[in-house]
Amino acid sequence: MITTTTIIIIIIIIIIIITIIIITIIIIIIINIIIIIVVVVVGLIMILICVIVFAVKMKEAESGWIFGYSFGLSIAGALLIAIGGGITFNTSR
Repeated sequence: MITTTTIIIIIIIIIIIITIIIITIIIIIIINIIIIIVVVVVGLIMILICVIVFAVKMKEAESGWIFGYSFGLSIAGALLIAIGGGITFNTSR
């Protein structure tokens, strides 16, 4: 015979499992948001640094390596932003 206490215990176990699943999903979403923010901010800072360096050093004659450096940094920043977006898109699905 199934008593009311076993039913209550089963319901409590189900509620605990559901809350654990919900908490893990929320934690994953928060971690994803933090990753996106960090990656995007770092990428934007990289691009900003390149723009500033390029604008300042453009006045000098030997700005070839500086142009290459800033261009590479901006590409790296854009890649970082894209990778962050891809990571979140994949984990959120």
